[in-house]
Amino acid sequence: VSTEPNEASPLGYSRSKWVAENIIDAFHRRVSSPSLSPQTNANNKNHNDNTSSPTFAIPPTLTILRIGQLTSDTTAGIWNTSEAWPLMLSTAPTLHALPDLGTQPLDWLPVDIAAAAVLEIAESMKHIPAKTVADAEPGCPVLHILNPATTPTWSDLLTCIRTASPALGVEVLEAREWVRRLEGFEGELPAKRLVGLWRGSFGEGEGKGDGRGVKEGEVGDGRIEFGMERAREMSGVMRGVGALDGGFLVRMWRWVEGLAVAEGN
Repeated sequence: VSTEPNEASPLGYSRSKWVAENIIDAFHRRVSSPSLSPQTNANNKNHNDNTSSPTFAIPPTLTILRIGQLTSDTTAGIWNTSEAWPLMLSTAPTLHALPDLGTQPLDWLPVDIAAAAVLEIAESMKHIPAKTVADAEPGCPVLHILNPATTPTWSDLLTCIRTASPALGVEVLEAREWVRRLEGFEGELPAKRLVGLWRGSFGEGEGKGDGRGVKEGEVGDGRIEFGMERAREMSGVMRGVGALDGGFLVRMWRWVEGLAVAEGN
């Protein structure tokens, strides 16, 4: 768990997660500390024995789960309408364009798979023996629930959309140009409320981006590799997570397209 707030992105959303993790980690350390634990103090008062090491049990259920980018479910393609990605995709029927984000991996995790993994991990935690203070980890355990796949890519998704909906005539625009088209659209579009986010992500006005969100000085696609060994140990679902297939992309797109039409985008 990071103790440096600047390691979180400037967005309040990201920093709120940093705060939440540190609260949980602080509580974990408190109940794990012989000098701070209420149970330890009680044991010392009852037995008047300050020489023996406390051996009270620590509940093994306190764990931080870091969830990666979620996407639609695997059966109906239904996605959270307030997420940035479906909002971006929903502009295609109106703007007849989407941004070029190159080979950015679609390392998205279907929400129903994520939910199943969380339930499996929660159930697994029930069967972990309680630890004594001497055996306890110094910090709160952290598990990563995400999709490590590097394929398909955003470019693959654009190809899928243009093949599935040729009548839309979707152009692939340089990302900054797509933002400008969105800003210039005079009608109502839910995606317009995220213009500021995308302008910053794509380097608009800074002269430091390449138009796809990659800042000067970043290496490759800027991806950070997260350890998933512990999550896989505790969840068979996580051991089976793999790349999104073409059928999934089509189902997801059909739902986004239908939502956009229903909302008048």
